[in-house]
Amino acid sequence: MQNLTLYFSDRDFRIDGIEYRRIPIFVRPASMEIEAWPTEFLIYVALVRGRSRSHKTWRAYAYAILSYIRFMEGVGISWRQPSEERLAHYRANLEKLGLVRPTIARNMRRICFFYEWLFRKGLIATLPFATEDRDIQSYGMTSHIGKKVTAKVPALIPPVPKRRRYPRYFNRIEQENLYALLTERDKLIMEWAIYTGAREFEIAGLRVDQLPPQTAYVHRRTYQLPIVGKGGAVGDLHVPTWLMNRTHQYVKFFGRAENVRKWKKQGYVIPPEIFISRLVTPLQPDSIYRAFKDSLKAAELTGTFHAFRHTYAISTLHKLMGTDKNKGTDGLAAIDDLKYLMRHESITSTTRYLEAWRFYETEIYSDLFEIPERYLHA
Repeated sequence: MQNLTLYFSDRDFRIDGIEYRRIPIFVRPASMEIEAWPTEFLIYVALVRGRSRSHKTWRAYAYAILSYIRFMEGVGISWRQPSEERLAHYRANLEKLGLVRPTIARNMRRICFFYEWLFRKGLIATLPFATEDRDIQSYGMTSHIGKKVTAKVPALIPPVPKRRRYPRYFNRIEQENLYALLTERDKLIMEWAIYTGAREFEIAGLRVDQLPPQTAYVHRRTYQLPIVGKGGAVGDLHVPTWLMNRTHQYVKFFGRAENVRKWKKQGYVIPPEIFISRLVTPLQPDSIYRAFKDSLKAAELTGTFHAFRHTYAISTLHKLMGTDKNKGTDGLAAIDDLKYLMRHESITSTTRYLEAWRFYETEIYSDLFEIPERYLHA
């Protein structure tokens, strides 16, 4: 049997006159014959299935099927005449390779879907697997209340225990360890992320002319700063006034100010953004992400820049739960307030922080977090 190889189509590959790039194609290199069944299936995945618009999805199916066919041909079993026992042999091989159960389940799901498609097309006589009823967690608007649905799942797919995942929270020690490794600019960026919940692109887009005069907030806990957020929605960042003062100092006296004086002498045109790259251009969100990814690695911490936003949400919820109107309650009123502060469109996105707050409660340090005055009293 000739070895099977995987190729990806280029811009000359067309179906009904329409260009499709990066579609996986199975080929026998010696004869350059296309292996029809798996190739037609992947074209179906790429073109027909409404949920599979990304070439990464096609690639995942392609490599799962490629590994399966190579294994079956390597042990002398015909993959064109499947049976439940033969598929079980391959599942046992994945277990011997030391793959974790979720990975095995994903691979077996793709292979079973391949055979289900062959069965619907009439290319094989029977389905090579039995199904069993399993309770599956639903997703969407009602996922936070634990709604489940019953679905028929191939018995060959190992059940995966539901692993509870909480949003990542950086405790005080982790924050200090990371903070010690950062430059002055990146320290301020981290503070904006942790103490306002701003996203990378929102911080990168902050301009000097957005900063109000200090007289506008001198007697307040927070300043309401209008910004354009996710999806072009206009919202407000509630910025602690101590952070606003830190930013004024960075812009006018040190940090950015020192670099601006140097760049002006060299003839550069200074962009209006607060945070500028070493190339004297506005700092890009990707640059923020990469810088903090490297810093987290250096500090031997797991997580991403977006986890600073989770840290803000959990710490702010802790602050809200300590107010008079929320003490002794189930926290749903506080979640409604947090939804506004986080600028979430759906309450579902906010509700997950309630359970995370209970999980991290003993680690939370929220002294530096400020909430607007109107949330402090009933």
